[in-house]
Order: sequence, then C-alpha cells, then structure tokens
Amino acid sequence: MIAWDDNYLIGVERIDFEHRIFLDLINNFNQSRLKNENIGVLSGILQEIALYAKFHFKSEENMMQRIHYPDLTEHQNHHRELIDLFSTKMVGIETKMFSAKDVEKFLVDWFVNHVTHEDKKIGAFIKSTTK
Repeated sequence: MIAWDDNYLIGVERIDFEHRIFLDLINNFNQSRLKNENIGVLSGILQEIALYAKFHFKSEENMMQRIHYPDLTEHQNHHRELIDLFSTKMVGIETKMFSAKDVEKFLVDWFVNHVTHEDKKIGAFIKSTTK
C-alpha cells in the first residue's frame, strides 16, 4: 500500500484528483495481490488501470496544450513509454514472465516518479506564468 502524500500535489485540482484515483487503483491491485486473487481478477484490475492511465494522460495532455506547456511533446512521449512498458507488464503477468509483486513495484515506481518529477514541472510552469 502506498499512502497519499501531499508531496504528490502538483497544484492543479483536477490533475491532483485524478492522481488520487490512480493511486487508489494501484492500492486496489496491491490488496488483491496480497489476498492471492487469481490471475483473472488481477488482470481485470490491470486493464482498469490501463484504461484509467490513458484517460488521465489525455486529460493532462489536453490541459498542457491549453496552457501552452513548453515540454508537451516530451511529456507525451513519456506517457507513451509508460503505457508501452505497462502493456508489457500486463502481458508478462499473464504469461508468468512477471510476478504480481513485480507489476505492483512497477506501478508504484511509475506513480511516484512520474508525479514527483514530470508532473511537478507542470505545476511549476503554471505557478511561473500566474505571478
């Protein structure tokens, strides 16, 4: 389980709200993993996370476009890379190439690193333009 921490706030209410949901989905996967749920249940949760991630990334990208975020293309590329890696993990869990714990670690690292490094830049950009 990973607890919400205000260090994950980027200062954009909608994006911060979406991040909380994303974290909740990761924790749902972790709880199911710890309950030794079958691969069907785990795969279903991963599919939900994948769909939500795509929605959230599009939401972020639309916002970045509206504010003329200078690193939009780089951020979009980062999103695509994360989705591609996650797709590999999803297939890997079904083929037993990756364990559920491996996938959970990937999700937590993805969330923490992307939010605290990449998404924080968006918040900083917004603050710098509203002074």
